[in-house]
Amino acid sequence: MIKVRIFDKVTNEMLYKISDNWTFWEDGNTLAGIQDYLVLEQYTGLQDKSGNEVYVGDIVERDDSRKAHEIIFKEGFFGEKGTHTIMSTSWKIIGNIHENPELIKEQ
Repeated sequence: MIKVRIFDKVTNEMLYKISDNWTFWEDGNTLAGIQDYLVLEQYTGLQDKSGNEVYVGDIVERDDSRKAHEIIFKEGFFGEKGTHTIMSTSWKIIGNIHENPELIKEQ
């Protein structure tokens, strides 16, 4: 089973405990009947240097770069938006794109 979390745009909450019987549309990003206000984010299978699970939509910093980058899934790989870094053992999660968008905009 693929592990996901969901950001609820109405309540501004991140949901980690999700029902096993929700139906996904073909695009893999929306939930049947309630897709307009929920954002599905997949677990990358990776952890940051503190052992926290890294999801698509997380904002991370690396030890070798003080810039913040959003984690994305593109062309079959998880990585940092705007870089060629696919994965890093020095990632530190500093927020996520929904609750902390200013972390990306401040650069």
